[in-house]
Amino acid sequence: MNNTITVKAHPVTGAVFTPREANPEWGSYRVEAMSPTFDLRTGIMNINKRVAFVNMRTEDAKQLESEGLLYNNATFTGNIQINETFAPQYQGHEPKVYPQSSPKAGQVVKSGGKPVFRTTRVVPGDAQDVFLPTDNENVVTQNAAAAVANEQADMPE
Repeated sequence: MNNTITVKAHPVTGAVFTPREANPEWGSYRVEAMSPTFDLRTGIMNINKRVAFVNMRTEDAKQLESEGLLYNNATFTGNIQINETFAPQYQGHEPKVYPQSSPKAGQVVKSGGKPVFRTTRVVPGDAQDVFLPTDNENVVTQNAAAAVANEQADMPE
């Protein structure tokens, strides 16, 4: 299923396209995709928000902006795909950290004791996400399985 992807301006500068400091011939623009998700385990519906930065030559971005095709809140069809790996995917790639809403806020997310690196990219069709189980999820999953087993053992036949 394709989603609507929305171009978002830089929150500080207001610019849609941001050239790289180290190499101003290239830069990126930010896109977001939001969709409702239903957690079957908890029965809670949330909004799933994904963000990606699309790399582009500065010259091409200026042309698209001048033709009215690249602007804040411009939309197009596609998906944002998430890929998690154990290795950095580019120079300076930092491992994923837990968000501020987590009790582990700011700590590096690990899978099997190894740091997890996350990248996102825009794809035209369905997103084929690759997620690594976090060490925290393994404990939660084991605890949940034990709780279900205990509940089933207490049920009358």
